[in-house]
Amino acid sequence: MNITQYSVAAGGQPYGITVGPDNNLWFTESGAVGKITTTGTNSEYPLSGDQNAAEGISSGPDGNLWFAIEGGYGQIGKVTTSGSITTYQPSSQSGPADIVVGPDGNLWFTENAASAIGKITTSGAITEYPTPGASTLSGDGPFGIVAGPDGNLWAAESNTGKILKIVPATGVMTEYPIPTSAAVPEKLTVGPDNNLWFTEHAGNKIGRITTAGVITEYGPLATQPWSITKGPDGNVWFTESTPTLAYIGKITTAGAITEYPTTAESDEPIGIVTGPDGNLWVAEFGTRAIAKIVP
Repeated sequence: MNITQYSVAAGGQPYGITVGPDNNLWFTESGAVGKITTTGTNSEYPLSGDQNAAEGISSGPDGNLWFAIEGGYGQIGKVTTSGSITTYQPSSQSGPADIVVGPDGNLWFTENAASAIGKITTSGAITEYPTPGASTLSGDGPFGIVAGPDGNLWAAESNTGKILKIVPATGVMTEYPIPTSAAVPEKLTVGPDNNLWFTEHAGNKIGRITTAGVITEYGPLATQPWSITKGPDGNVWFTESTPTLAYIGKITTAGAITEYPTTAESDEPIGIVTGPDGNLWVAEFGTRAIAKIVP
């Protein structure tokens, strides 16, 4: 596996990464949103005030990038491909963590602190739906979210160890418990087999859930998995790391796992996406770099 690293210009810590409508890679980091071309040239656009913890990012249906800001009071951000940033305020201190385009053409996001699922139109109108356990002491803590092949939204409830299905037309939700106790699911992706694949951060496993709600788990892994994406090779790829261990993992749709060490044990890879060039692109939180990986 060939890895090339590109240092982030302002020295921020990259977290989420996605492909933009301009066929560049866009990423979030501490205090900024960044853009990197497939040849490694990067630009960064600073956030202001308490906008210091941007996390999930997604290409919107309006030709802009939309991202979740978990820090401060918690906001949803929009950045144009020229770098102009606008922010929108859901419920105060709701802690947005991830965002995705829904089948209805709106952006859907998780509110980790408020235990809710939010919807924002491209004009900025916000609707929020509490998750089933929102009124409990610790709440559900939804984190990752993805649009499923069945026309629903699917989210990972990190606090309660469940996968959540959301019907976008009504906001009706169904929960599916993960067999491993305290698995702490983080991120999800749609696999090449049209199932939902997810990371179990504390369970050190990769999970798969069908649209009918049947869950299968694979592992254990060498360390804690974070993000996950459909790869360019018919497999599912994921990041796994602690501050002292770092791997890029691959799992086939049959469940066979391969783990590859990154350039350094301190890389802390978090976000991962398949780029427009057919390579994998990774946000390395620890070494403050964006990495290109030839699978």
